Amino acid sequence: MIYFVRALITISITVLLLTSCNKNSVNPDTNSGCVNNPVTSDTSDGKVVFISNEDYKLYTQKLDGSNRERIYIRDVEETITPIIWGNVNDETIMNRSSPRWSPDGTRIALVVDVAMDQSQLIVMDADGGNAKTASPDPQMVFEPDWSPDGARIAYAMSTSFWGTFTEIFITDLETDTWQQLTHLSTQVGNLGFPRWSDDGKKIFFTDSAHPDSLSNIYVYSFESDTIEIIGAWPAISAFARDGNRVFGYNDGNIFSYCMKDHKEKVLTSGPNDQDPRLIDFDSRIIFTRVNSIRNYSVWLMTADGKDIHKVENSEEFFNANSTDIFWK
Repeated sequence: MIYFVRALITISITVLLLTSCNKNSVNPDTNSGCVNNPVTSDTSDGKVVFISNEDYKLYTQKLDGSNRERIYIRDVEETITPIIWGNVNDETIMNRSSPRWSPDGTRIALVVDVAMDQSQLIVMDADGGNAKTASPDPQMVFEPDWSPDGARIAYAMSTSFWGTFTEIFITDLETDTWQQLTHLSTQVGNLGFPRWSDDGKKIFFTDSAHPDSLSNIYVYSFESDTIEIIGAWPAISAFARDGNRVFGYNDGNIFSYCMKDHKEKVLTSGPNDQDPRLIDFDSRIIFTRVNSIRNYSVWLMTADGKDIHKVENSEEFFNANSTDIFWK
């Protein structure tokens, strides 16, 4: 059963005046107004899910590179909407992207391409079983993010052909119902990078139409059903769940920006680092290091830019966006 709720959205614009991001404006000090979550998990106890750059299939392995296993996707159950392309399974899927562990590490969310410009968000057990649809239409789906309790999932999805006019959606995985949170793409460009807040009451996201290569920073509130613009910053690709920090890349370096004191910090020295994303309860950052054309590796560091190291065997991974790590 398809359940559609068009949220009545009012937009309160309270744009912060931020400086543009460049190497000359970087403050090398720590972000004193923001607190980074400490790493509490055992580094050696992580489990990696990734898409191979050799066969584009889904695999898991331990963080030390051992115990690699292929994950076979069985027939996907049509719980949200009929799959117009017939059975979706490991043999019929054209491409895979954005695997994401659930907060408890028992399930994986995955975007699968079912046609040239059609994809589906699916959710399945960690071994590939009990797969079901989690997005309402076979449009292009991007950047899924689990809610902290694992009951819902947010994602960007196109509302027109060829991946255009992307909006922010959520799906309730317990009731198999979905909701479109935004109706802004015709005014502000494609929306993306949704991220749940710590308490599950808000979602942060960005747009692509701000002048001077900036991205507006939005927050959607479930309690008030409103959207607020809370700032703008270039090349944003990740939000902290506390709403105080954003992360992005510029000139081949990963940077963080504290929304509280307006300070930024360069976290890596590049020269070709990109696509940072917070994982492990926001205590670590996973990112892509471009070594040469079509030669990538996946790296880890703490949220404050320390303990930078390569993930084992990650030259065989597609990139950081196609990789996720869960710590017990």
